[in-house]
Amino acid sequence: MTCGQGQKIPGVFGMRLQADNETCLPMLSEKYKFYLAFENSLCQEYISEKFFKLFNDVDIVPVVRGGANYKSYFPPDMYVDASDFSSPEALADYLDDLGKDKARYLNYLRNKNKYRMVLDRPDWQCKLCKKLFNDKKVRRYRNVHAWLTNKSCHDPMDSALFM
Repeated sequence: MTCGQGQKIPGVFGMRLQADNETCLPMLSEKYKFYLAFENSLCQEYISEKFFKLFNDVDIVPVVRGGANYKSYFPPDMYVDASDFSSPEALADYLDDLGKDKARYLNYLRNKNKYRMVLDRPDWQCKLCKKLFNDKKVRRYRNVHAWLTNKSCHDPMDSALFM
């Protein structure tokens, strides 16, 4: 299936926001229960718009697969993490069971719908700077470039299983 065409928005998200909001995301809510928000490269501390765009009035449960530890950022029972399963078959069995259990499935949606994605362009850099200045957690990196690039991303070794 395809959705409408939309203009890409320059910047961090680069989403086809108009097409997503007008066509694609409403269609997902009507036709599907789950959305596979799988990253094509697994990078530490990176979660893409594939996950975040499902928060604003989209009634679908995200199934994530990425390099970030989603459990350290988001509460449980609002997404399904593929890394919790030993195989694609085990994940499929879980999704099949969850999709058939209306009460449990609606609980996932209710939990997810407590949150919103806020696209704060163009001042997101200022907000990030303020957060970094005001956050009192101490983290030290001797070489930020090395932290960002040295073994921070890798191709999934099992990509043939999930793609």
